[in-house]
Amino acid sequence: MLKRLASMLILSSVTVFANDGVDSSSKIYSFEHGLRNPLLIKGKKNQYHSISEEMMRYKIPGLSLALIINGELRYVLNYGNSVESQPITNGTLFQAGSIAKVFNTIGALKLYQDGKVTLNNNVNDYLKSWNLEDNQFTQRNKVTIEELMSHTGGINVPGFSGIDRRITPLPTSIDALNGTKPYIVTPKVQVVAEPGTRFSYSGGGMLILQQIIEDQTGANYTEWMKNNVLGPIGMKNSTFSQPLLNKYTEYAACGHDSNGNELTGCWHNYPEQGAAGLWTTSTDLSQALIALIHAYYKESNALPINIDIARKMFIEHKNYGIGLGVFVQSLDNIIEISHNGSVDGYKSSMTAFVNKDITSNSVKLKDGIIILTNGENGWNLYPEIIASFTETFGIHAEKPIIITEVKPKKINLYTGKYILTNDITSWSFKIIKKNAKLFCDYGQGVPQELHFADKNLAYTLDGTKFTFVFDNKNKIDRLEILLYEDSNISHYKHL
Repeated sequence: MLKRLASMLILSSVTVFANDGVDSSSKIYSFEHGLRNPLLIKGKKNQYHSISEEMMRYKIPGLSLALIINGELRYVLNYGNSVESQPITNGTLFQAGSIAKVFNTIGALKLYQDGKVTLNNNVNDYLKSWNLEDNQFTQRNKVTIEELMSHTGGINVPGFSGIDRRITPLPTSIDALNGTKPYIVTPKVQVVAEPGTRFSYSGGGMLILQQIIEDQTGANYTEWMKNNVLGPIGMKNSTFSQPLLNKYTEYAACGHDSNGNELTGCWHNYPEQGAAGLWTTSTDLSQALIALIHAYYKESNALPINIDIARKMFIEHKNYGIGLGVFVQSLDNIIEISHNGSVDGYKSSMTAFVNKDITSNSVKLKDGIIILTNGENGWNLYPEIIASFTETFGIHAEKPIIITEVKPKKINLYTGKYILTNDITSWSFKIIKKNAKLFCDYGQGVPQELHFADKNLAYTLDGTKFTFVFDNKNKIDRLEILLYEDSNISHYKHL
């Protein structure tokens, strides 16, 4: 497997779309060889890596990148293969996972613009073929479309499991909403917390939004999104087709597991199209990110919604770090607009950097990057590639965390299961000991080593901060986790 991967991990193509007089080859070389993690450890050698090195490390067969500079697509860089003997190209399709939610939101905002829905009425007012059941959590407040877009509706089901391509016919969106067995393994979509009172990421909520689009338009979701969202943006090679139509399959990258092996059937199908069903290319996705950047600055753009409505996407909702359909993080004088995607065998990311103050006469920051991979461990590349991108192109964001590493004296104190307490999902993970070191085991992908700055404080290489709070018996009472460049603390109980 490693020999096969090694033969694949070469820059298979580079396209320069715009040139402002800089030496493109020099810039590309610096970018390719400047990968680093958000965490840097004093005295540790070899903390910068190349793209090929990291693809090999994480067994990622293929990668496509689109780099946006000053509001224009500047470079598309493709590495490795989509399948064993077929190199990644500008036309290679990847499953984009939850990035579909961005476009699902834009579609719903188009309905709002057209007067078919409002953002703050009961979602059941717009559902015809399915109904969100009322319960004890909806006695005071009903779920609204705006809450579905901002993941504050108290809806369950964070994500969905893909369905084997051999299963025909594919279950419907109604089947997914109802949790119909045996092929839908997630529970029925329902309200499990009072709407509007907390943030909790919900693919189930986005599936409801998909159903509203279908019910209000009376159209097939795939076709309506093509004609009303993807087409106007200029995403001519992208589709919500599930299962993927034959005319697209020859361009589709094959998904790979954490060991670099092809998935059975190459990919899984998702009837939850608005939550996880987008197939796209890095070039197409860059057009959407460019449109979002221009909309942020109230400039003419390709989005199918007017500027005033588009601007609603970038307003942070109740300090949760989420707007409508996109994440919005403040980094000093810069705003980071982003969304990641994860389905079996594919990991993806889209990130834009813009000025916090859009009224300033200073030069407007309009940079961004698309990352598409066909490997289960692809998420490990996000922070490293984004760090290299910001450093290479002079974007003053994603600053490194620098620590002097210490070894905790009693590492067994930290091991065990940790369960999330300030979310409706009760998600959990483990801290394990291996070779006298501590690792976070999230149940998938490569366990992440913990690097301690002191007894109470540790980081993983991706910049995630772990604060351990001890009780008066010197046992861990709770754990507070803060993602890199984030402001929302997650609280965990040590079991």
